[in-house]
Amino acid sequence: MGIFGALIIRDRNYRKEEEHIITITDYNHDVDSLQSYMKDVHGLYDGRAPFTPSKSIDGTEFDKFQFHSGLINGRGRFYDPETGDHNDSPLEVFNVYRGRFYRFRVIGAGSMLAFRISVDHHSILLVASDGHDLEPVKVESFIINPGESFDFILVANQAVSNYWIRSHNLEIDRNHRTEAILRYCGAPIVEPTTSRMTCSASSRCLVANCPYLLYPPSHYTDCLTFNDMRGAPWNEPPPTFEEFRFEEYFLNFCMIDKHPSSVNGIVFNSPTVSLLLNPRKKFSLVITQLVERTECARAPTELILPMATWSDLSWLQGNLPGLKFERPPLKDTLIVPSGGYAVVRFRADNLGLWLMHCHMEVHHIEGMRLLLNESLPLVPSPPKGFPECRSFL
Repeated sequence: MGIFGALIIRDRNYRKEEEHIITITDYNHDVDSLQSYMKDVHGLYDGRAPFTPSKSIDGTEFDKFQFHSGLINGRGRFYDPETGDHNDSPLEVFNVYRGRFYRFRVIGAGSMLAFRISVDHHSILLVASDGHDLEPVKVESFIINPGESFDFILVANQAVSNYWIRSHNLEIDRNHRTEAILRYCGAPIVEPTTSRMTCSASSRCLVANCPYLLYPPSHYTDCLTFNDMRGAPWNEPPPTFEEFRFEEYFLNFCMIDKHPSSVNGIVFNSPTVSLLLNPRKKFSLVITQLVERTECARAPTELILPMATWSDLSWLQGNLPGLKFERPPLKDTLIVPSGGYAVVRFRADNLGLWLMHCHMEVHHIEGMRLLLNESLPLVPSPPKGFPECRSFL
């Protein structure tokens, strides 16, 4: 909830292609991020009644965030929750020529909720996420979370007409949707009358990047988790285990009795001065394998400590069964399902201080973040006479 936009950095061997950019965000008409955080902590009311948090299809409860509308490139509509009527606000339009291929770059710029995106009468070929190529996979729809990005190829092979680009967040029993228009050149300037694909026993829907393993049987929908996807063959391979050069850390991204948000039970307080120019204020932390766990809600609060480990100690040092080293996808933002975990491995080869944080904005504000301090002794000193930043507090 603030100013945002797309920044596209192209590979030097970039092959020019026709493309469109979609930024999608959740929107509350009344409050900004800080107010949303305060209402989440101290109480959110809908009129005079306490606001009831929503849930996803697997029973996971969302934070108390009141969704008014979704926006695609800053445009969207408010749907009355009682009548279903909307306010006729203009929608974003993406123009295409029949017979051509288009790359759509989709950026999750939201503060809280994920969206499931589909295009009526068109398949989606996912080819990249967070700037890294994927082994292409054809899906009916995909789910995008705050901070993520996905690229997909759309073939404009349908009749010249208008088609809905649909986006629904993962809340159940609430009419929270967002639309845009895919318009073939030559089509009348009217709103689409198309319908979404009907998932059935004979024509099942495949959804990519699910935060859960399955949908109810009656949905005839299959989940493809990000763990099931593969990186492109030319991507950099994952770092391998090297004795004395490999370290493993466990990080619990969780709440302490609902509040505050924390990592390993520790709330991050933003420093008041530049850490690079004030080395006494720095942490010293180098990570080459990272495990994020969200199972802490199952344990008493006093057990939320940096002492977590695998239940089977033989799994330590990269020996966890089922790790996939054959073209795992590269990513910089990853959703960790409630009660789940992710194993992330990277090589510490970029000197400096790097912020690692939850992309749910309320959690980020509250302190669910940490600093990776990479090789402090090797960080160059500031130039002679460089101004020293001091605290404004």
